[in-house]
Amino acid sequence: MTTDAEVTPQANSHAVKIKMAKSELEARFDKYWNEVKDVLPEHVLKEVHKGGFRKVTRQRVIKVCGGVTKFYEPTLIEIVDQYLDTQPRQALAFVKVSFLDEGDTSTVTGLVFLEPEVRWLKKPGIEEPLTIKLVKTPDNTIDLLVEEELRKKQTESVVLEPVETTPVKGSVVIIDCVSSLVGEDGSLTKWDPGCLLHAKWSVEPDHIKQPELYEAILGIEKEVPRVVSMTLNEKFGPEAGRKVSATITVRQTYAKRTPEVDDDLAKTNGFDTLEGYKNNLRVHFARKLAESREKLLNSNLTAAIVHPDVVDVDPIPYLWMSQKAKDLYMEGRSYCSTESDFLSKFAGAQCMSGEQVVDKETLLRFLGEKAAQEFVQDLVLRSWGKLKGVAGNSVLRNLPSYVQSVREELAKVAVIEDLVVQDSE
Repeated sequence: MTTDAEVTPQANSHAVKIKMAKSELEARFDKYWNEVKDVLPEHVLKEVHKGGFRKVTRQRVIKVCGGVTKFYEPTLIEIVDQYLDTQPRQALAFVKVSFLDEGDTSTVTGLVFLEPEVRWLKKPGIEEPLTIKLVKTPDNTIDLLVEEELRKKQTESVVLEPVETTPVKGSVVIIDCVSSLVGEDGSLTKWDPGCLLHAKWSVEPDHIKQPELYEAILGIEKEVPRVVSMTLNEKFGPEAGRKVSATITVRQTYAKRTPEVDDDLAKTNGFDTLEGYKNNLRVHFARKLAESREKLLNSNLTAAIVHPDVVDVDPIPYLWMSQKAKDLYMEGRSYCSTESDFLSKFAGAQCMSGEQVVDKETLLRFLGEKAAQEFVQDLVLRSWGKLKGVAGNSVLRNLPSYVQSVREELAKVAVIEDLVVQDSE
Protein backbone atom coordinates (compact mmCIF):
# COMPACT_ATOMS: atom_id res chain seq x y z
CA MET A 1 0.00 0.00 0.00
CA THR A 2 1.17 3.51 -0.73
CA THR A 3 1.68 6.30 1.77
CA ASP A 4 -0.19 9.62 1.78
CA ALA A 5 2.83 11.31 0.19
CA GLU A 6 2.64 8.96 -2.80
CA VAL A 7 -1.06 9.41 -3.47
CA THR A 8 -2.03 12.02 -6.02
CA PRO A 9 -5.81 12.65 -5.95
CA GLN A 10 -7.40 12.11 -9.36
CA ALA A 11 -10.84 12.63 -10.82
CA ASN A 12 -11.68 8.94 -10.52
CA SER A 13 -10.49 8.50 -6.91
CA HIS A 14 -12.05 9.53 -3.62
CA ALA A 15 -12.09 8.75 0.09
CA VAL A 16 -14.93 6.57 1.34
CA LYS A 17 -15.86 6.92 5.03
CA ILE A 18 -18.08 4.36 6.69
CA LYS A 19 -19.27 4.79 10.30
CA MET A 20 -20.19 1.61 12.16
CA ALA A 21 -20.66 0.41 15.72
CA LYS A 22 -17.36 -0.40 17.42
CA SER A 23 -18.80 -3.75 18.51
CA GLU A 24 -19.47 -4.68 14.87
CA LEU A 25 -15.91 -3.84 13.89
CA GLU A 26 -14.62 -5.89 16.85
CA ALA A 27 -16.75 -8.84 15.71
CA ARG A 28 -15.29 -8.61 12.20
CA PHE A 29 -11.76 -8.50 13.61
CA ASP A 30 -12.46 -11.58 15.74
CA LYS A 31 -13.84 -13.45 12.71
CA TYR A 32 -10.75 -12.60 10.68
CA TRP A 33 -8.46 -13.56 13.57
CA ASN A 34 -10.06 -17.03 13.82
CA GLU A 35 -9.56 -17.53 10.06
CA VAL A 36 -5.84 -16.72 10.05
CA LYS A 37 -4.47 -17.55 13.49
CA ASP A 38 -3.46 -21.10 12.49
CA VAL A 39 -1.17 -19.85 9.71
CA LEU A 40 0.44 -16.89 11.49
CA PRO A 41 4.20 -16.78 12.11
CA GLU A 42 5.44 -17.94 15.50
CA HIS A 43 6.56 -14.46 16.61
CA VAL A 44 3.06 -13.07 16.05
CA LEU A 45 1.39 -15.83 18.07
CA LYS A 46 3.90 -15.36 20.86
CA GLU A 47 2.95 -11.68 21.19
CA VAL A 48 -0.75 -12.46 21.07
CA HIS A 49 -0.62 -14.98 23.90
CA LYS A 50 0.92 -12.36 26.20
CA GLY A 51 -2.36 -10.45 26.25
CA GLY A 52 -5.41 -11.36 28.27
CA PHE A 53 -8.07 -8.94 27.08
CA ARG A 54 -9.41 -8.64 23.54
CA LYS A 55 -8.40 -4.96 23.29
CA VAL A 56 -4.86 -5.61 24.51
CA THR A 57 -4.50 -8.61 22.23
CA ARG A 58 -5.63 -6.65 19.19
CA GLN A 59 -3.25 -3.80 19.99
CA ARG A 60 -0.35 -6.25 20.39
CA VAL A 61 -1.11 -7.95 17.07
CA ILE A 62 -1.30 -4.62 15.25
CA LYS A 63 1.98 -3.49 16.78
CA VAL A 64 3.96 -6.67 16.07
CA CYS A 65 2.67 -6.81 12.49
CA GLY A 66 4.41 -3.55 11.70
CA GLY A 67 1.72 -0.88 11.40
CA VAL A 68 -1.36 0.74 12.79
CA THR A 69 -3.78 -1.31 10.67
CA LYS A 70 -1.58 -3.53 8.50
CA PHE A 71 -2.66 -6.82 10.05
CA TYR A 72 -6.39 -6.12 9.87
CA GLU A 73 -6.28 -4.43 6.49
CA PRO A 74 -8.08 -7.33 4.67
CA THR A 75 -11.06 -6.87 7.01
CA LEU A 76 -11.16 -3.13 6.39
CA ILE A 77 -10.91 -3.60 2.62
CA GLU A 78 -13.83 -6.02 2.78
CA ILE A 79 -15.94 -3.42 4.62
CA VAL A 80 -15.20 -0.73 2.03
CA ASP A 81 -15.68 -3.21 -0.83
CA GLN A 82 -19.12 -4.21 0.44
CA TYR A 83 -20.07 -0.56 0.73
CA LEU A 84 -18.93 0.19 -2.82
CA ASP A 85 -20.95 -2.77 -4.14
CA THR A 86 -24.04 -0.73 -3.29
CA GLN A 87 -22.79 2.30 -5.23
CA PRO A 88 -23.12 3.02 -8.99
CA ARG A 89 -19.40 2.48 -9.67
CA GLN A 90 -17.00 -0.19 -8.45
CA ALA A 91 -13.59 0.12 -6.77
CA LEU A 92 -10.73 -0.45 -9.16
CA ALA A 93 -8.07 -0.46 -6.42
CA PHE A 94 -7.63 0.49 -2.78
CA VAL A 95 -4.73 2.85 -2.11
CA LYS A 96 -5.09 3.07 1.67
CA VAL A 97 -7.53 1.70 4.24
CA SER A 98 -7.57 2.61 7.95
CA PHE A 99 -9.90 2.94 10.95
CA LEU A 100 -10.37 5.25 13.91
CA ASP A 101 -12.19 4.41 17.17
CA GLU A 102 -14.43 7.19 18.54
CA GLY A 103 -16.17 6.04 21.71
CA ASP A 104 -18.81 3.48 20.69
CA THR A 105 -18.34 4.24 16.97
CA SER A 106 -15.60 3.35 14.51
CA THR A 107 -14.92 5.08 11.22
CA VAL A 108 -13.42 3.02 8.41
CA THR A 109 -11.76 5.16 5.73
CA GLY A 110 -10.72 3.87 2.32
CA LEU A 111 -8.98 5.88 -0.40
CA VAL A 112 -9.96 4.12 -3.62
CA PHE A 113 -9.58 4.38 -7.35
CA LEU A 114 -12.91 4.02 -9.09
CA GLU A 115 -13.24 2.07 -12.29
CA PRO A 116 -13.07 4.15 -15.51
CA GLU A 117 -16.43 5.48 -16.63
CA VAL A 118 -17.73 4.21 -19.98
CA ARG A 119 -19.62 6.80 -22.06
CA TRP A 120 -21.31 5.56 -25.23
CA LEU A 121 -21.28 7.77 -28.33
CA LYS A 122 -23.37 5.17 -30.12
CA LYS A 123 -24.44 1.68 -29.15
CA PRO A 124 -23.38 -0.92 -31.76
CA GLY A 125 -25.78 -3.80 -32.06
CA ILE A 126 -28.48 -1.75 -30.32
CA GLU A 127 -28.79 1.55 -32.18
CA GLU A 128 -27.42 0.14 -35.45
CA PRO A 129 -26.48 -3.27 -36.91
CA LEU A 130 -23.19 -4.80 -35.77
CA THR A 131 -21.54 -5.96 -39.02
CA ILE A 132 -18.37 -8.06 -38.96
CA LYS A 133 -16.43 -9.02 -42.09
CA LEU A 134 -14.53 -12.32 -42.00
CA VAL A 135 -12.55 -14.07 -44.72
CA LYS A 136 -14.43 -17.15 -45.88
CA THR A 137 -12.52 -20.42 -45.60
CA PRO A 138 -12.43 -22.23 -48.98
CA ASP A 139 -14.44 -25.47 -49.04
CA ASN A 140 -11.35 -27.58 -49.80
CA THR A 141 -9.21 -26.15 -46.96
CA ILE A 142 -9.63 -29.18 -44.67
CA ASP A 143 -8.70 -31.62 -47.46
CA LEU A 144 -5.59 -29.56 -48.27
CA LEU A 145 -4.57 -29.51 -44.60
CA VAL A 146 -5.02 -33.29 -44.39
CA GLU A 147 -2.84 -33.80 -47.48
CA GLU A 148 -0.17 -31.49 -46.07
CA GLU A 149 -0.14 -33.37 -42.75
CA LEU A 150 0.17 -36.71 -44.53
CA ARG A 151 3.12 -35.42 -46.58
CA LYS A 152 4.72 -34.23 -43.37
CA LYS A 153 4.30 -37.64 -41.73
CA GLN A 154 5.57 -39.28 -44.89
CA THR A 155 8.75 -37.17 -44.76
CA GLU A 156 9.22 -37.88 -41.06
CA SER A 157 8.98 -41.62 -41.77
CA VAL A 158 11.75 -41.69 -44.39
CA VAL A 159 14.10 -44.64 -43.82
CA LEU A 160 17.83 -44.51 -44.64
CA GLU A 161 19.12 -47.72 -46.25
CA PRO A 162 22.91 -48.24 -46.67
CA VAL A 163 24.01 -48.76 -50.29
CA GLU A 164 27.35 -49.52 -51.93
CA THR A 165 26.79 -47.22 -54.90
CA THR A 166 28.37 -43.77 -55.12
CA PRO A 167 26.43 -40.72 -53.87
CA VAL A 168 23.84 -39.12 -56.16
CA LYS A 169 21.50 -36.17 -55.67
CA GLY A 170 19.15 -37.08 -52.84
CA SER A 171 21.58 -39.45 -51.11
CA VAL A 172 22.66 -39.06 -47.49
CA VAL A 173 26.36 -39.53 -46.72
CA ILE A 174 28.56 -39.88 -43.67
CA ILE A 175 31.73 -37.93 -44.43
CA ASP A 176 35.03 -36.85 -42.94
CA CYS A 177 36.50 -33.58 -44.16
CA VAL A 178 39.82 -31.91 -43.40
CA SER A 179 40.07 -28.30 -44.63
CA SER A 180 42.91 -25.77 -44.71
CA LEU A 181 43.06 -22.09 -45.66
CA VAL A 182 45.58 -21.51 -48.45
CA GLY A 183 47.87 -18.51 -47.93
CA GLU A 184 49.17 -16.28 -50.75
CA ASP A 185 52.52 -18.11 -50.47
CA GLY A 186 50.79 -21.47 -50.71
CA SER A 187 51.05 -22.23 -46.98
CA LEU A 188 48.25 -24.24 -45.37
CA THR A 189 46.49 -23.33 -42.09
CA LYS A 190 43.93 -25.66 -40.55
CA TRP A 191 40.40 -24.23 -40.96
CA ASP A 192 38.30 -25.60 -38.07
CA PRO A 193 34.84 -24.72 -39.49
CA GLY A 194 35.64 -26.92 -42.49
CA CYS A 195 36.86 -29.93 -40.49
CA LEU A 196 34.22 -32.63 -39.94
CA LEU A 197 34.28 -36.12 -38.45
CA HIS A 198 31.53 -38.61 -39.31
CA ALA A 199 29.13 -35.83 -40.23
CA LYS A 200 25.76 -36.72 -41.80
CA TRP A 201 25.05 -34.65 -44.90
CA SER A 202 22.13 -34.63 -47.30
CA VAL A 203 23.45 -34.49 -50.86
CA GLU A 204 21.31 -31.59 -52.07
CA PRO A 205 22.52 -28.34 -53.69
CA ASP A 206 20.47 -26.31 -51.20
CA HIS A 207 22.02 -28.07 -48.20
CA ILE A 208 25.66 -27.57 -49.16
CA LYS A 209 26.93 -23.96 -49.13
CA GLN A 210 29.77 -24.42 -51.61
CA PRO A 211 28.95 -25.73 -55.13
CA GLU A 212 32.43 -27.29 -55.48
CA LEU A 213 31.79 -29.47 -52.43
CA TYR A 214 28.48 -30.66 -53.81
CA GLU A 215 30.07 -31.56 -57.16
CA ALA A 216 32.98 -33.31 -55.41
CA ILE A 217 30.71 -35.55 -53.32
CA LEU A 218 28.71 -36.74 -56.36
CA GLY A 219 30.17 -40.03 -57.58
CA ILE A 220 32.95 -40.22 -54.99
CA GLU A 221 34.05 -43.77 -54.16
CA LYS A 222 33.61 -45.01 -50.60
CA GLU A 223 36.79 -44.63 -48.47
CA VAL A 224 38.66 -42.98 -51.38
CA PRO A 225 39.74 -39.43 -50.36
CA ARG A 226 39.14 -36.65 -52.84
CA VAL A 227 40.87 -33.25 -52.70
CA VAL A 228 38.93 -30.19 -53.84
CA SER A 229 40.13 -26.59 -54.09
CA MET A 230 37.67 -23.72 -53.87
CA THR A 231 37.20 -20.03 -53.12
CA LEU A 232 34.63 -19.50 -50.37
CA ASN A 233 31.49 -17.69 -51.53
CA GLU A 234 29.45 -14.96 -49.82
CA LYS A 235 27.57 -17.48 -47.68
CA PHE A 236 30.68 -17.76 -45.49
CA GLY A 237 30.49 -14.12 -44.41
CA PRO A 238 33.90 -12.74 -43.25
CA GLU A 239 35.69 -15.78 -44.72
CA ALA A 240 34.29 -15.13 -48.21
CA GLY A 241 37.02 -14.88 -50.84
CA ARG A 242 39.51 -17.09 -48.94
CA LYS A 243 41.02 -20.07 -50.79
CA VAL A 244 40.47 -23.47 -49.21
CA SER A 245 41.85 -26.95 -49.86
CA ALA A 246 39.58 -29.73 -48.54
CA THR A 247 40.10 -33.50 -48.40
CA ILE A 248 36.76 -35.35 -48.40
CA THR A 249 36.25 -39.03 -47.53
CA VAL A 250 32.83 -40.69 -47.82
CA ARG A 251 32.48 -43.34 -45.11
CA GLN A 252 28.96 -44.51 -46.00
CA THR A 253 26.23 -43.68 -48.51
CA TYR A 254 22.53 -44.09 -47.80
CA ALA A 255 19.53 -44.06 -50.10
CA LYS A 256 16.26 -42.58 -48.84
CA ARG A 257 13.24 -44.86 -48.87
CA THR A 258 10.04 -42.85 -48.61
CA PRO A 259 7.03 -44.89 -47.44
CA GLU A 260 3.78 -44.86 -49.36
CA VAL A 261 0.79 -43.00 -47.96
CA ASP A 262 -1.13 -46.16 -47.09
CA ASP A 263 -2.40 -48.25 -44.19
CA ASP A 264 1.16 -48.95 -43.01
CA LEU A 265 1.82 -45.22 -42.61
CA ALA A 266 -1.48 -44.92 -40.71
CA LYS A 267 -0.46 -47.74 -38.36
CA THR A 268 2.80 -45.97 -37.46
CA ASN A 269 0.60 -43.08 -36.29
CA GLY A 270 -1.80 -45.20 -34.25
CA PHE A 271 -4.61 -45.96 -36.74
CA ASP A 272 -5.66 -49.24 -38.35
CA THR A 273 -6.41 -47.80 -41.79
CA LEU A 274 -5.47 -44.79 -43.87
CA GLU A 275 -9.11 -43.75 -44.17
CA GLY A 276 -9.48 -43.85 -40.38
CA TYR A 277 -6.38 -41.68 -40.05
CA LYS A 278 -7.72 -39.19 -42.61
CA ASN A 279 -11.09 -38.98 -40.84
CA ASN A 280 -9.34 -38.23 -37.55
CA LEU A 281 -7.31 -35.48 -39.23
CA ARG A 282 -10.45 -34.00 -40.82
CA VAL A 283 -12.14 -33.76 -37.41
CA HIS A 284 -8.97 -32.25 -35.89
CA PHE A 285 -8.58 -29.56 -38.56
CA ALA A 286 -12.31 -28.79 -38.62
CA ARG A 287 -12.13 -28.09 -34.88
CA LYS A 288 -8.96 -25.99 -35.25
CA LEU A 289 -10.54 -23.91 -38.03
CA ALA A 290 -13.70 -23.39 -35.96
CA GLU A 291 -11.63 -22.29 -32.95
CA SER A 292 -9.59 -19.95 -35.12
CA ARG A 293 -12.73 -18.39 -36.63
CA GLU A 294 -14.29 -17.97 -33.17
CA LYS A 295 -11.17 -16.19 -31.87
CA LEU A 296 -11.16 -13.95 -34.94
CA LEU A 297 -14.85 -13.20 -34.49
CA ASN A 298 -14.32 -12.34 -30.81
CA SER A 299 -11.43 -9.99 -31.57
CA ASN A 300 -13.38 -8.27 -34.36
CA LEU A 301 -16.49 -7.91 -32.20
CA THR A 302 -14.40 -6.33 -29.44
CA ALA A 303 -12.70 -4.01 -31.93
CA ALA A 304 -16.10 -2.98 -33.30
CA ILE A 305 -17.34 -1.67 -29.96
CA VAL A 306 -14.05 -0.63 -28.27
CA HIS A 307 -13.46 2.13 -30.77
CA PRO A 308 -12.90 5.88 -30.19
CA ASP A 309 -15.79 6.74 -32.51
CA VAL A 310 -18.11 4.48 -30.51
CA VAL A 311 -17.10 4.73 -26.86
CA ASP A 312 -15.18 7.09 -24.58
CA VAL A 313 -13.51 5.77 -21.42
CA ASP A 314 -11.80 7.46 -18.49
CA PRO A 315 -8.07 6.70 -18.33
CA ILE A 316 -6.82 4.03 -15.95
CA PRO A 317 -4.96 5.59 -12.97
CA TYR A 318 -1.18 5.43 -13.30
CA LEU A 319 -0.74 3.97 -9.80
CA TRP A 320 -3.00 1.04 -10.73
CA MET A 321 -1.07 0.42 -13.96
CA SER A 322 2.23 0.60 -12.08
CA GLN A 323 1.19 -1.95 -9.46
CA LYS A 324 -0.36 -4.26 -12.08
CA ALA A 325 2.85 -4.11 -14.13
CA LYS A 326 4.92 -5.10 -11.09
CA ASP A 327 2.62 -8.05 -10.37
CA LEU A 328 2.78 -9.27 -13.98
CA TYR A 329 6.56 -8.81 -14.03
CA MET A 330 7.09 -10.85 -10.85
CA GLU A 331 4.80 -13.61 -12.11
CA GLY A 332 6.51 -13.87 -15.50
CA ARG A 333 10.02 -13.46 -14.11
CA SER A 334 9.50 -16.45 -11.77
CA TYR A 335 9.40 -18.76 -14.80
CA CYS A 336 12.75 -17.55 -16.23
CA SER A 337 16.23 -18.23 -14.89
CA THR A 338 17.55 -14.75 -15.69
CA GLU A 339 16.11 -11.31 -16.35
CA SER A 340 17.66 -11.39 -19.83
CA ASP A 341 15.71 -14.56 -20.65
CA PHE A 342 12.50 -12.87 -19.53
CA LEU A 343 13.23 -9.70 -21.53
CA SER A 344 13.97 -11.78 -24.65
CA LYS A 345 10.33 -12.96 -24.64
CA PHE A 346 9.30 -9.38 -25.44
CA ALA A 347 11.71 -8.83 -28.33
CA GLY A 348 10.12 -6.36 -30.75
CA ALA A 349 7.45 -5.19 -28.30
CA GLN A 350 6.77 -1.44 -28.24
CA CYS A 351 5.24 0.90 -25.70
CA MET A 352 2.44 3.23 -26.82
CA SER A 353 5.08 5.94 -27.29
CA GLY A 354 6.85 3.71 -29.84
CA GLU A 355 9.73 3.05 -27.46
CA GLN A 356 11.20 -0.47 -27.70
CA VAL A 357 11.22 -2.79 -24.69
CA VAL A 358 14.94 -3.07 -23.85
CA ASP A 359 15.14 -3.16 -20.05
CA LYS A 360 13.06 -3.63 -16.91
CA GLU A 361 11.85 -0.02 -16.91
CA THR A 362 10.46 -0.14 -20.47
CA LEU A 363 9.05 -3.63 -19.87
CA LEU A 364 7.12 -2.42 -16.81
CA ARG A 365 5.73 0.46 -18.87
CA PHE A 366 4.69 -1.95 -21.62
CA LEU A 367 3.06 -4.41 -19.17
CA GLY A 368 1.16 -1.60 -17.43
CA GLU A 369 -0.18 -0.27 -20.73
CA LYS A 370 -1.23 -3.73 -21.93
CA ALA A 371 -2.98 -4.45 -18.62
CA ALA A 372 -4.86 -1.14 -18.87
CA GLN A 373 -5.88 -1.80 -22.51
CA GLU A 374 -7.21 -5.27 -21.70
CA PHE A 375 -9.05 -4.03 -18.62
CA VAL A 376 -10.69 -1.17 -20.52
CA GLN A 377 -11.82 -3.63 -23.19
CA ASP A 378 -13.47 -5.83 -20.55
CA LEU A 379 -15.15 -2.83 -18.91
CA VAL A 380 -16.56 -1.69 -22.26
CA LEU A 381 -17.83 -5.20 -22.98
CA ARG A 382 -19.47 -5.32 -19.58
CA SER A 383 -21.07 -1.92 -20.16
CA TRP A 384 -22.44 -3.13 -23.50
CA GLY A 385 -23.80 -6.22 -21.76
CA LYS A 386 -25.66 -4.05 -19.26
CA LEU A 387 -27.20 -2.03 -22.10
CA LYS A 388 -28.25 -5.27 -23.82
CA GLY A 389 -29.58 -6.82 -20.60
CA VAL A 390 -27.11 -9.72 -20.47
CA ALA A 391 -27.46 -11.64 -17.21
CA GLY A 392 -24.34 -11.93 -15.08
CA ASN A 393 -22.58 -10.68 -11.97
CA SER A 394 -20.67 -7.63 -13.16
CA VAL A 395 -18.66 -6.70 -10.06
CA LEU A 396 -14.96 -6.44 -10.84
CA ARG A 397 -13.95 -9.66 -9.15
CA ASN A 398 -16.44 -11.59 -11.35
CA LEU A 399 -15.61 -9.66 -14.51
CA PRO A 400 -13.98 -12.46 -16.60
CA SER A 401 -16.99 -14.80 -16.48
CA TYR A 402 -19.40 -11.93 -17.16
CA VAL A 403 -17.37 -10.73 -20.14
CA GLN A 404 -17.47 -14.25 -21.60
CA SER A 405 -21.27 -14.26 -21.48
CA VAL A 406 -21.28 -10.82 -23.14
CA ARG A 407 -19.08 -12.11 -25.98
CA GLU A 408 -21.49 -14.98 -26.55
CA GLU A 409 -24.37 -12.49 -26.77
CA LEU A 410 -22.37 -10.27 -29.14
CA ALA A 411 -21.85 -13.19 -31.49
CA LYS A 412 -25.63 -13.69 -31.65
CA VAL A 413 -26.40 -10.11 -32.74
CA ALA A 414 -23.53 -9.76 -35.23
CA VAL A 415 -24.16 -9.85 -38.96
CA ILE A 416 -21.32 -11.83 -40.58
CA GLU A 417 -20.26 -10.88 -44.10
CA ASP A 418 -17.97 -13.53 -45.59
CA LEU A 419 -15.23 -12.23 -47.88
CA VAL A 420 -14.01 -14.61 -50.57
CA VAL A 421 -10.31 -14.16 -51.36
CA GLN A 422 -9.63 -14.54 -55.08
CA ASP A 423 -6.59 -16.48 -56.24
CA SER A 424 -4.03 -13.99 -57.58
CA GLU A 425 -2.80 -16.36 -60.26
